[in-house]
Parts: sequence; C-alpha cells; structure tokens
Amino acid sequence: MELPDFQQYKSKFSQKAFIDKIQRIAKRAGAKLVYAALILYYTLESDKVSVKDKAIIIGALAISSLRST
Repeated sequence: MELPDFQQYKSKFSQKAFIDKIQRIAKRAGAKLVYAALILYYTLESDKVSVKDKAIIIGALAISSLRST
C-alpha cells in the first residue's frame, strides 16, 4: 500500500492550532474525547510509530476536526 505524501499538508496543521481547537471544543466534546485526541496528537511525535500508523492517526484527527467545526 503506497501512502500519499502528507508533507504537502504540513502547513495546514500546527500545535498551536490544535491546542486552540481543543480549548474551544473541550466542554462540548467531553473529557474522554479530548483525552483521546491529545494521546493521538502526541503519539504522532514518536519515532516508534510507523508512517502507516501516523497516517491513520492524522486521518482520525482530521475527521474529528471536520465534525466539530
């Protein structure tokens, strides 16, 4: 399975934007969702996580981001 080049989307995501989003939706989303999103986000920074798994995490965070806008 060949994965697309996710680097082209790098400029659309930042830690500050993610944290701002979490702060904005935290009350509506609930503690469990915020906790899961933070775990996924910080897992992306690990060198132990494969590129395939990082792609899945990015997709999950992007979908949840679309639903909460």
